[in-house]
Amino acid sequence: SLSIAMLATISGCSISEVTSQISEKLTSDNKVTAYPVSVGAEQVDSKPERVLVLDDNVADILIACGYTNRIIGCSTDCTQKELKATEKYGSDINPRTDIISKANADIIFASPDISYTDYKDIQKTGTTVLRIAPVDSVEDLDILYSNICTIMSGNIEGDILGTDKAKIITDRLEKYSSDNVVKGCYLYNIDGKSAVTTDMFENDILKYAGVQNIASDMDFNGILP
Repeated sequence: SLSIAMLATISGCSISEVTSQISEKLTSDNKVTAYPVSVGAEQVDSKPERVLVLDDNVADILIACGYTNRIIGCSTDCTQKELKATEKYGSDINPRTDIISKANADIIFASPDISYTDYKDIQKTGTTVLRIAPVDSVEDLDILYSNICTIMSGNIEGDILGTDKAKIITDRLEKYSSDNVVKGCYLYNIDGKSAVTTDMFENDILKYAGVQNIASDMDFNGILP
């Protein structure tokens, strides 16, 4: 969650800041309805007011975009201070499927790393379960934020808010990017020898920070070819 947390921290736009843009969008796209929202093979029929988030990366984005008050439960991996008192439902990859139905959530954001068995068990609760794939580059942030905000606020307001949020983040990354290059390596799973490689989003973040990633040529096990 380090890369998304870094990005969420430097964003600061509220939903109210895009009100005028939303009005203009409503005028030009008056045939577009807020819901339903299509997300892959799933469909969200109405604005989710009770959200269970079992993905710490998605939790970062929800908080950054102003949806904290809709989060009624989360995983133990969601260590954000805003969710400290929120009821926990197991970890990202090992959710408490036996008690999730008691959350009475409108929608559940599950980790893309969740097991197929747990995923199917959660689906049996009758709640829409969404797995949001992580992005591979800064350029994909617009899609990620737009998708999540559209789910939370509908096709019109959500799309504008998500695009606006992503632009703020990328603009600030450009503004504060460093020309002073240092060498470094971000190891996120030392026991498993995992490191940030060339095709990973975290590698882009290191570049913006002026860090030359010495592990960029490693494979997913942290071994140089």
